[in-house]
Amino acid sequence: MKKSMNWIKYLLFLGIGWLLILIPFFLIIELFFGSWLVSDLTKKWQDAERYNVMRNLTISYDISKIYNGSQTIIKYSRDKNGLRMICKNPADIDILTIGGSTTDQRYLRIEDTFQYHLEKKLSAHLGRKVCIANAGLDGHSTHGHLASFEYWLPLIQDLAPKHILLYVGINDAGFRFEEHKGFDSINEDTFKGYLKANSVIYSVIRRLKYAFVNSAESAAYAGHNDKSQFIYSATSISDATPSLAEKNAELFYDRLELLLARINKMKAKHICITQPHQLSVVTNNKTKGIASAFEYQSEVYNGLDYDFALRKLNNVLSDLCTEKRLIDVYHHPFSNDSFYDLVHTTPKGSKEISHKIYTDYVNKGFVNEL
Repeated sequence: MKKSMNWIKYLLFLGIGWLLILIPFFLIIELFFGSWLVSDLTKKWQDAERYNVMRNLTISYDISKIYNGSQTIIKYSRDKNGLRMICKNPADIDILTIGGSTTDQRYLRIEDTFQYHLEKKLSAHLGRKVCIANAGLDGHSTHGHLASFEYWLPLIQDLAPKHILLYVGINDAGFRFEEHKGFDSINEDTFKGYLKANSVIYSVIRRLKYAFVNSAESAAYAGHNDKSQFIYSATSISDATPSLAEKNAELFYDRLELLLARINKMKAKHICITQPHQLSVVTNNKTKGIASAFEYQSEVYNGLDYDFALRKLNNVLSDLCTEKRLIDVYHHPFSNDSFYDLVHTTPKGSKEISHKIYTDYVNKGFVNEL
């Protein structure tokens, strides 16, 4: 018994000793590397990063199990401003693309993105270099896009694109009534939020978690599972869908108005693009949807519900952007192998998107504005 007590005392004193060493060590780390004493600009960039803006980042992904590509391991990079692009300087950007994961195209090489192909087509058409930057952020709906214009894009020095492409709708269709900007928004008004906002240790853990979850140690995850697992069994929309979709569209209208105002304030011109998906399909002249597309207030809604809601949003895009500044990709006849899941495109699908956008750029005269 006495021997056991001695061990307990030993471990207790050892634990206290380590605490006396580690606490000052972590305090010094936080003081010199945390956000407690940083410049206003650094603080603003840290605010942007909480909305899923990742900078100075390169991750390798194993994409062998989600689609057949020329390479099984691809590199995904964001530059010091959080953008994906070939050109080096923000001042050279002619077109900025805004959207969620379908704009980001995380599991495609930059050379396989629709931005890269569009850039090449427009450069060849104009006989000069055209620069297109990818500002797509995974998970962002129009809530997040508004946050980008507030917290992120103003920090990019010399950013003055002629066009801003809004490739939006996919992440807003699932009844987004509540505000959702990103994955790590922090309320600094609370003590816990204040600590998280300024702690370098929290920031490092967040980055390590992000890199580990998205590393090439395992196959890249498409976000909607293998589409072959889905059965198109839904034949009608839910009773609640029309009223919910209408309300969702009204709120989307308000956010899109704000986005267009922000673009106008940047002295850029907007181009809105509708988005395709495969949560519902037409077979033998009959439209069917997957049984479970999304949840709202613990209720499951099918692929036809989703498509109904998305078409409502497309109507808003048509109304606010007008047909003159709208590119309709939603109705483009994609082949089945153009998607590796139900919303994200393969290299082939992204190339098809670039061709559709380029065709409208020429036919609608957008190319003359560059």
